[in-house]
Amino acid sequence: DILRKAEFFKEKERNLS
Repeated sequence: DILRKAEFFKEKERNLS
């Protein structure tokens, strides 16, 4: 699902910060 991918990216970006 696209929503799932968006959430995954959001979490990844949060981890990067």
